Amino acid sequence: MDTTEAGYVIKTRIYGWLITVLFLVECGIAQWVQQNSGTAEKLTDVVMLDTTTAIVVGRAGSILKTTNSGATWIHKEPSIDILMKWNSMSFFDKLHGIVAGDSFLMTTTNGGEEWQLRSITGTEIFLATDYRGLNHIYVGDDSGRIYQSIDTGKAWSSKKITTGPIKSIFYYTLPIMSWRPVYALTNYTVYSTKFYDFIDSTWREEHLGITMWGAATKGSNFKAGEPAFIVGYDGQLKVTPVILRKTSADTSWQKYIFPPPMPIPVFRGGLNDVTVPTSSVAFACGDFGSFVKTIDSGTSWFPLPTGTTRKLNAIDFYNERYGFVVGDSGTILFTSNGGVTSVGEEPDIMPKEFSLEQNYPNPFNPTTEIQFAVKERGNVDLRIYDVLGREVKSLLLERIGVGTHKVMWDGRNRFGNLVSTGVYFYRLVVNDFVSTKRMILLK
Repeated sequence: MDTTEAGYVIKTRIYGWLITVLFLVECGIAQWVQQNSGTAEKLTDVVMLDTTTAIVVGRAGSILKTTNSGATWIHKEPSIDILMKWNSMSFFDKLHGIVAGDSFLMTTTNGGEEWQLRSITGTEIFLATDYRGLNHIYVGDDSGRIYQSIDTGKAWSSKKITTGPIKSIFYYTLPIMSWRPVYALTNYTVYSTKFYDFIDSTWREEHLGITMWGAATKGSNFKAGEPAFIVGYDGQLKVTPVILRKTSADTSWQKYIFPPPMPIPVFRGGLNDVTVPTSSVAFACGDFGSFVKTIDSGTSWFPLPTGTTRKLNAIDFYNERYGFVVGDSGTILFTSNGGVTSVGEEPDIMPKEFSLEQNYPNPFNPTTEIQFAVKERGNVDLRIYDVLGREVKSLLLERIGVGTHKVMWDGRNRFGNLVSTGVYFYRLVVNDFVSTKRMILLK
């Protein structure tokens, strides 16, 4: 490493330290609501159609849809006696979408309410999808082949561009559709061509600087003047997260260097997906419940807790506030405030004491919200008990910053059934403060 590069690394780490400290002073904890997916399968992709509507797919064939921010999930997969292992999903708008898996493709024209099976000759494992326009769909498989349809998936043409798996397809948006570069991501390289000659053109290869012990996993669509991101993992003795950034002015992909470990949630493992809802805000998720956010177009990234240690496989945000992440063992998490509870926006109403509010609604079925205030940073323990004093659910057990916080309780078990109706108690313990209130669950 020459002196110029060494200086860049040192400056980047110092800048990351300073920005992270300021960011953490301004923000409290990550605010995610655990959803009841009704399945224990590996969930592989999620797409948000609006602030309350999302679709999730998994490796046991599930296609789940919610229209109420994840309070309920409805199965929308067709009744076919074949196990369809889904890997990727893409929507052009609220109605038109595609889901791809091991040897199978399906499209929808009504927002995932109904699906039509599409066929491509062969037994390929389809890993990547991109529904570009009203008629244009692109799919990548595990053998380095890209398929293109210009009639909503009825007929396909194809081109083999590499020998490695196509793990992600994304594009650079320009005002004229035919000029948009198309990108196909493999483990160590990214290939690009032009939209108008997608199949017949020569694909340009760019190496990403990832070693043979690592791999890229997903790329993000981007617009003129804004950066694109690729995430993955690297490292020999220890797996570390990778975030690569490139703008239209860059000649190569720049690797983000994370600051040294700090007394905040620290990465373990790699990153598996990235979403960019605005020009300055982006999010990524990964192994062991990893979740990161940038608010300055990728100049600095901040790890924040999600409340889970399960592997998170996919993430999608409709805007900078509303988003879902999905992962192993049926994990679905939802946030309505960008994954962070801000405690610095309203300094004139900062809590002056600890308090626990009455849940709302009450009585309730099946979900209710519990609000509490913390006047000083402390260890928060919030649990649900039945009338006999038996613990029903631990809602929160972590260190939380100053501010007013909200937690949702879903009165359904992991099978989607309501727990017994009747009276329950919720108890908050923060440092020396203890408060208990009563609530009623009705069928």
